[in-house]
Amino acid sequence: VAILRLLEGKEPGFKSTLDAPQAQKLRTALKNHGLDALRAYLGAKSLIGHPGKPVNAVNSSFLNCEPSRNCAKYCYATGGRYMYAVNINKGELASIFVERFPQEAAEMVASDYKAMPEYHADKALRLFDKGDGSMKWLPFVEELNRRGVRAHIFSKRPEFLRRVPDGNVRLLSIDQTNLEMADENPDLQVAMVYEGTDEEITWMNAHAEQIQVILPIMGEKGAAAAERKQAAVAKIPKQLRKNKCPIDAEVKTIASGNVKWDCTRCDKGGGVGCYNAQTTKQSKSLTVPFPQMVEKAERAGIVTELEEFYDGLTGRERELLS
Repeated sequence: VAILRLLEGKEPGFKSTLDAPQAQKLRTALKNHGLDALRAYLGAKSLIGHPGKPVNAVNSSFLNCEPSRNCAKYCYATGGRYMYAVNINKGELASIFVERFPQEAAEMVASDYKAMPEYHADKALRLFDKGDGSMKWLPFVEELNRRGVRAHIFSKRPEFLRRVPDGNVRLLSIDQTNLEMADENPDLQVAMVYEGTDEEITWMNAHAEQIQVILPIMGEKGAAAAERKQAAVAKIPKQLRKNKCPIDAEVKTIASGNVKWDCTRCDKGGGVGCYNAQTTKQSKSLTVPFPQMVEKAERAGIVTELEEFYDGLTGRERELLS
């Protein structure tokens, strides 16, 4: 709300993260120059951020989140650097821009992403490392696809996921406190946050076909916690071990060293975790690439228009065109 009021040249009348000392130049620019300042800021900063695990990501607003009890409990986006005012403000600005100007936002993101090595290595682009999507984000996702960028999406909004075009990675986020969401939406593959309980193992065995990735997250630190997680990971059913996230399972790490890992490394070969049997390269081999699909559809539309135009011509007019 503070941002929207400033974009109209008005004072919000209440405190917000835009009152932080490091946000004063942005605040003044938004109030004095409105949407021009918003475009300039996101153009300079890029809509794409660079969190450690996914490497590249476009974030949205916390206001889009509908967290389960455990999601709220373990949310990494409510701590660390994501709690700096600059990061909160950027997420809110990104949401406003994407929802109001999806084509322009997609062009900005696609242009930036195509300059990155991950795009040329056939890697999907993560959306919502912070925040969640909504129906207002659909045009943006579709426009990204038109420009040849595949999206990787976790969401707790089944109706939104269902509308995301085929070919993207789209996963319904669940945990022990909202397992019924998976039962209510059997057509959607799930990303399951796993705490190591026997009840979860029973559920996994019963829903193995629906599980795309298992994320062992227990919210504890220290040597004893590491041992508990190791024991929990060992309990994962054999047929689902290829679906576990190697980072959250602590098989790999995003820290420097010989076992350095990130999400893009799972998006290769036959795929691991989120990308098991659905890597970006496999997606390209199974379907017509997004830009070609659009070009094909546009050509078909042009041909139809020309045929209708030709049918309406007189014999003499047809002779002149031939």
